[in-house]
Amino acid sequence: METIKEYEEFEKEKGKHITIHNLAEVWNARLKFEKEMSKYSFALILSFFSLLEFLLDVFYAFEQPNMEFFEFRKKKWQNRFKIVFTVSKNEKLKRFYDKLVDIKRNYRNPLAHGLRSEVTLLVQLPYIGLVPLSYEYFSQKIYYGIAEIGKNDALKIINTFQSFLDFLKNKEPYRFYMLYLDYGFAVPMNEQEVLKIKEKMTTYEEFKEYLDKEAFYQDLLINRDI
Repeated sequence: METIKEYEEFEKEKGKHITIHNLAEVWNARLKFEKEMSKYSFALILSFFSLLEFLLDVFYAFEQPNMEFFEFRKKKWQNRFKIVFTVSKNEKLKRFYDKLVDIKRNYRNPLAHGLRSEVTLLVQLPYIGLVPLSYEYFSQKIYYGIAEIGKNDALKIINTFQSFLDFLKNKEPYRFYMLYLDYGFAVPMNEQEVLKIKEKMTTYEEFKEYLDKEAFYQDLLINRDI
């Protein structure tokens, strides 16, 4: 976001001072901003989906679906998302799901795994050189130019990630799970242990008070004060 703000300031000011003599300098400065936004965006995307993988495991533990954990872990990301989130019953969750799938398909997967299928195969054409056997991937969504992720796309990605995390922190029962994680406690997989914790999830304030006491007790144990 800092880079985007600096880039927006640059865009405002460049028109006032651009001349034929500094055109290349201005262009290079703009290119530098665009490349920086792409790099930061890619780092953000990879970090976010790693966090999401962890959250899916945590929410599995608290939701206790009728499925073995390792069976759950073997499923594709989209299926695990739908197991722990009631996508079919919540329109807002469905919109988040669709946006996250788009980001994963159009940015995260090409970044992490490279383009697949016929797009990766090149053929030699007279007077042209090597071209992809198929352009089907590029026709679907994204064109990768000099800067892979521009300002507008970066803002959409940031907003999607932030809005989704804000949703989890404000929507029951997910807000209880997110609060539990803030305290750094081990996540229980045993059903009885989970039920014991969920019994304390009456109100947000009461659950926080319970976690404060647990954290204080854990500190006493670690410091050998009891």
